[in-house]
Amino acid sequence: MFGLEVRLRRGWRLTRKCLLLAIGNFSQAFGGVVDENLAGKIRAEQWRSVVGHTVSMMAATMLNGAILVAALGGTADPLSLVAWTFALLSGVGLVMTRRLLARARPRPTRTSPRTIRRICRNAFIAGVTWGAAPPLFYMDASQGGKLVLTCICAGMIGGGALAFGSVPAAAVAMIAPIAGGSIWALWRSGEAETPFIIALLASYCFVLIRASMLHAFNQARQFISRTEIEQLASRDPLTGLDNIAVFRGAATEAMLRLERAGEPFALFLVDIDDLKKFNEQHGHAAGDALLVALANRMRGLARRGERIARIDGDQFAILSPGLAGEATLRACAARLAKMLGEPYEFGGVAKSISVCVGVFAAQRGVADARTVMRNAELALLKAQRKGRGSFHVFGAGDDAALLERQAMEEDLRLALARGEFHLEFQPMYRLASRKVEGFEALLRWRHPARGLVPPSVFIPIAEEHDLIEPIGGWVLRAACAAAASWPRDVRVCVNVSARQLRTRALCSQVAILLEEFGLEPDRLEIEITESVLVSDDALPLEILTELSKRGVTLALDDFGTGYSSLGYLRRLPFDRIKIDRSFVSEICEDRDSAAIVKSVIGLARDLGMEVTAEGIETVEQLECLRALDCPEVQGYLIGRPMAEDRVDACLRAGVTLAAA
Repeated sequence: MFGLEVRLRRGWRLTRKCLLLAIGNFSQAFGGVVDENLAGKIRAEQWRSVVGHTVSMMAATMLNGAILVAALGGTADPLSLVAWTFALLSGVGLVMTRRLLARARPRPTRTSPRTIRRICRNAFIAGVTWGAAPPLFYMDASQGGKLVLTCICAGMIGGGALAFGSVPAAAVAMIAPIAGGSIWALWRSGEAETPFIIALLASYCFVLIRASMLHAFNQARQFISRTEIEQLASRDPLTGLDNIAVFRGAATEAMLRLERAGEPFALFLVDIDDLKKFNEQHGHAAGDALLVALANRMRGLARRGERIARIDGDQFAILSPGLAGEATLRACAARLAKMLGEPYEFGGVAKSISVCVGVFAAQRGVADARTVMRNAELALLKAQRKGRGSFHVFGAGDDAALLERQAMEEDLRLALARGEFHLEFQPMYRLASRKVEGFEALLRWRHPARGLVPPSVFIPIAEEHDLIEPIGGWVLRAACAAAASWPRDVRVCVNVSARQLRTRALCSQVAILLEEFGLEPDRLEIEITESVLVSDDALPLEILTELSKRGVTLALDDFGTGYSSLGYLRRLPFDRIKIDRSFVSEICEDRDSAAIVKSVIGLARDLGMEVTAEGIETVEQLECLRALDCPEVQGYLIGRPMAEDRVDACLRAGVTLAAA
């Protein structure tokens, strides 16, 4: 009993789904997974199935009509038979004419509900035409004529179920009038076998209609599954936007339209500022929710005809046809940056982000879609350099800069393997002991063709392309290896970037190097700038605290040029403050600079910290610092950066500064 109940419930659920499908409610039939776009594609598939049976259905209609006219020719009312035949031939002619016209037009990829209603209307007209035959001719026909008429009507019922099987509503629209007319004629005949024939015909119609619904349901379900598989290959699984492969195809098509018809288009690249930091603070689930929310907002802002894609983890692209002119592009980019940067709500809490936007307007003569993407990437890079929430429109002078930067990046990726990096060491001089007590390790890149590339040029590129960590690791190792051969009272100072302080591997790397080279921890000085600590990220603070616990010396470089130096001194266990050269250069002429330097030296003394003044270039500056009781100095007056093989000579000869 329980098994029968389960089967009945399953049967009812399937019947309900088929009924919903029959009336075109795809979304409810398939659990709400069908949007209007997909529903239009399903309707187009149904239309193609019906059209595919048109010729065979019309041929069967003509043959059955000819047989029926021949069978009824001697018994039926001539006027009724002529009128019925004319109606049948008119319907066949109209359908075939439309079929021939449709062959000349491209097949639609999606259709509206009106197309399905038109199919149902045509099916109903065909059903009424054949359903009128039994009431008109059955009573006056001979036994042979009645048999032919019954068989033909049954055949047309089966043919209708087959031809309109993908559109259950149309199948019902054709079957019902034929079955109704046949049953009415049979009932009027009053023959003894009539009830059995009617029951047989009704069950026959029921089976055909149910089969049509099941066929349509399975066909639609298979189409949805096939569409979902295609979308997996063409859509970003998280946001549902186009993926990079599909977007490149769209860009190529836009290039072809540009060359053939002169249709302009623009490419916008959108990058979320510090998505990695957002994930670290709120979790990756929140980061994914942010990406989805931003994608939905981009859909809402999109103009008609625009293509949107997610092309990287935190990077989106918009292909916008018809846009040209720098003023228009700047206005669109500014609006995009503003609207996408507005707060997003997660669990009732608003989270603020910012985005950078790079724009390139394609013009005739551009090589290919790859060039368009490359130029937009350069515009985005320039926007990111301007700061959070900025935008940049690609200009005439940007192309050469892009080529140069890309070449620099490619060379930089190979520089480590080719051994093109080396260190130079600048001495740090203690005034009281008149001795060199340390060296700052300075990275140099000697390119075989470019010569000596300044760090101010290649370090930003290394940071932007995730090359700074391997390069920074190499610097640490080379500096420790060099210091291992120096006297035990001489330290080495190494600059560490913000990216290196965003991975806990730095602590273990330092520990391994100290043990490998037998270096006391206090002989390694890790130097950072205030920019490393500007963000609210707690990880750099934790790493610096851990390094301090291991005995490594910490130095705060460029002190006084940031915004929160005193706060950093309170929060972190710094051992040394390095006074920026901008104060030292004017110490003898500017009383304010001298007052600042004096205050910093006094502050450091009270906090138990050492002080190093950078950028000493003249004897006068040295004397002013000596008068202020500055303990240590560094600069060209003391010594220029030197190769490793000259460090021993410097330590042996010392720095006499006789002129001082």
